[in-house]
This record gives sequence, structure tokens and C-alpha cells, in this order.
Amino acid sequence: MNSKVLQSLILLFTFLGLHGDGYSQKLYSSLPSGSNVFVFDITDNSIKQLGLLNSVNIGQPIGNLVHIGNGEFIGITVQSPNLYGAIYKTDTSGSAVQLLYEFTNNNTATSSFVRADNGKLYCLGNTGTNNESAIYSFDPSTKVYIKEYEITGKAGTARLGGMIQANNGILYGVTSSGGVDDKGRIFSYTTSSKSFTTLYEFSNATGTNPAAAMIQGANGLLYGVTSYGGANDKGVIFSFDISAKRYSKLYDFVQLTGETPASPLYQASDGKLYGTTMTGGSNYQGVLYSFDLSTNTYTNLHNFFASEGYGPRIPPIEGVHGVLYGTTN
Repeated sequence: MNSKVLQSLILLFTFLGLHGDGYSQKLYSSLPSGSNVFVFDITDNSIKQLGLLNSVNIGQPIGNLVHIGNGEFIGITVQSPNLYGAIYKTDTSGSAVQLLYEFTNNNTATSSFVRADNGKLYCLGNTGTNNESAIYSFDPSTKVYIKEYEITGKAGTARLGGMIQANNGILYGVTSSGGVDDKGRIFSYTTSSKSFTTLYEFSNATGTNPAAAMIQGANGLLYGVTSYGGANDKGVIFSFDISAKRYSKLYDFVQLTGETPASPLYQASDGKLYGTTMTGGSNYQGVLYSFDLSTNTYTNLHNFFASEGYGPRIPPIEGVHGVLYGTTN
């Protein structure tokens, strides 16, 4: 299994982000309603508490843990001593959590970090201005957090969205609002030149308000979901060709088989995309689904219900022997 970080960026909800350790088959994460980082060992289904967030007076972690090497992870919390949230570091050994940086009311992060090739971490955040949205970077070695680029012109709050780094070294992201119709946008950002380009603006017919970062498929295309819009106003699955700058709607979500996706997709070793929805399905408590890129076929794999867990807000991650692992809210 390739070590991958799954990002899930959801407004007004707390959620779980998993990082898979491909060697020991362990999953690392943090509990949004708790005060610790934990590890889940998929070889024996055991769970172990690691560093305590409240040891440095922080809490309510959001988004994913980003692995920065040497068994170390960096994450973001909503609570901090100054009340605006913080950046923290922990590791696989369960040593003490370290407080690295406290946000202010003018630069609070609103998405998970993505680690770029230059070693810096990038996220979306508030600016404290009318534009309300910007791209920020954080250097783990110097603990410097700075505004790289302010998004102008109906930028939106960017509370929902996120970025990835594609194989060409450029960051690609989505915001859930902004654009001409204020329905969200796809953009690119080149870290070396600090060049920002709007690539696509969402519309009601083709999907609106993307709530999670895209992924890059094995074929080089970007894939993502929107939470609303499309034929049924339940969201869509889409692709984006970064070479041709072409957007394609692939599937319109339907309430009976899952609606309102708010987590990134995941491409498993079988080539299919897998994802979750928060609601919809036969119990209206969310579903696990797959999407076959070769046939554009959507399959509802499982309808969640209360007694086993429901309302999943992250995609699954693949472990050994093609088994997928995930969490519910």
C-alpha cells in the first residue's frame, strides 16, 4: 500500500483523517471530539492512544495528519490558548504533542495541509479582509506560517475545499464558493512563482460547492466531487484534465444510492474510485460507493445505519490484500 493522506474538509462538522503506514499496517489519526492522537493496528484490530493534545492546551483537531518524514506528523486544531486554533506536531512513538504555531483571527487555516516537494505545507485560510481567502504555507523546519497568495474576486471563505500536488509539481485546489456564480472554483498554484490561475468555475448544471480536495488518478486526470448541483442537486463526480483544462461531469448523485458527498475520492489498486456520502442511501445515513472509470459505472456498495455507525465523512484507505478501511462519524 502506498502511504497516502486522505483529506476531508467539511464545514461545521468535525471528522477523522487517516494516514496509513504501509510497513506496519497501522492507521494514524486524531479524534475530533477527543484530546489525543491514536493509532489503529489493522493486523489485530487494536487501538492505542498516543500524544495528548490537551497537554499543550489545544483541542478539536480537524482534517488529516500530514506525514513529514521520520515518523512525524503535523496537524491542525480549532482550539488553542488564544482561541483561534493551532498547528501541532506528534509522532508514531506517542511522545508529547508539540505546539508549533498559533493562528490569529486574520490567518486561521480553513483546510488541511498538503505537503509539497519543497518540504513546505500548504493550506487555504482566512485573511481578515473582505476577500476572506488565501493560500498559506508553513515551514516545519522554521515554524514560519505566511500568506503566499490572496485570492481576489469573489474568493469566498474557502472553508470547504483543499489542495493536492499533482505529478507536474503544481498545486491544484477547489474552493466551495467564489467564482462568477459563487458556486466554487478549480484553481492551480505554482509555488515557485506564486502564480494563481482559476481553471474552472462551477455551475448548477455541472455541480456546485465542492467540499473536498481532488485526487490525481493513475491516468493523470484529477477527480473530485461536489456536494450539490448536477441533475438532482445532490452533487456530482467529475474529472478535470489539467493538460486540456477540460472539466467533465461523470455522475449525478441520487438520494436513494447516496447524496451530498463531502470527502475526497480514493483510487484503490483495482483502479476504481471509492468514496462515501454523508447522507442518502436506503437508510438516509450515508453510503460507501465505487465508481468504475472504465465503464463510468456507479455502485452503491453499502448503506450505513445507526447501529453500526453512519454519516461517514472520509473515504476509505486500502490495506493489505485489497481490504478497505474507514470510519464513520
